[in-house]
Amino acid sequence: MSFCLFFEQLLFYQMTLEQNKPVETLIDIQIDDNGYIGFGDFESVPFNKTYLHLLGHFKRDLRTCKMLESYVIRYFPEKFKLLIDLFDKTGYTWIKFPKFYSFSLKQNNDIIDNFLVQIKKGDINSLELPHFFLARDLLSVDLPKRFHQYLLKKEIFSIYLYPIYDVQHNSNGNTLLKIKNLEDENFILEVDEIDLIIMKTIKKPIRYDSFISNMKNYVEDRDNEIENQLIELINKRIIFLITCKLILIYK
Repeated sequence: MSFCLFFEQLLFYQMTLEQNKPVETLIDIQIDDNGYIGFGDFESVPFNKTYLHLLGHFKRDLRTCKMLESYVIRYFPEKFKLLIDLFDKTGYTWIKFPKFYSFSLKQNNDIIDNFLVQIKKGDINSLELPHFFLARDLLSVDLPKRFHQYLLKKEIFSIYLYPIYDVQHNSNGNTLLKIKNLEDENFILEVDEIDLIIMKTIKKPIRYDSFISNMKNYVEDRDNEIENQLIELINKRIIFLITCKLILIYK
């Protein structure tokens, strides 16, 4: 536990006494130190979560930190540019943005729109990598929400696996994906068998309903309840892989 927490709480308590302010809690349960569950679930906003705070282990989880980074670049590019400039003064730069990028919300929207056009044409390989990574990251921010909406409205949409990863195995025999990013350092993700099956099934763009039909073939017992459980699990893994910037969905 950080000792700053004690001083922060003491200062806050004294301020409420001096100003005679009532204090209410946002979450009415006692949370133990580092017992923060769901506070970094960007993929659950706004359907299941309306409040996020990267406490404890979320500050050390690369996937969560990358989602926060992409969110800030997507919706607050000018603010992110201030951070970039601040670090540039120290001689440290952790992201290689395309030279044409000017950190504006309008440009972000244009990059996303053009990226979707190229995807539908099957022409994303023509993009230089910094441009591709930036477009992918910007687009990924709203994809979990869009995925929920498509399912809720029973809309027709397609799903696609980005070809920007390498497969490795650790000493325990677990499968690792090395996902390429704007940064020099790649994101290492451990995946299980169902993730690999999903990825194998969507190596080429495929409609979601056709994808689900293909996935059902892996179930021997075609009981409705089992199929529904399988679909629920698949959808959770799709959202997870979207947040890892491996999967794209589009209409």
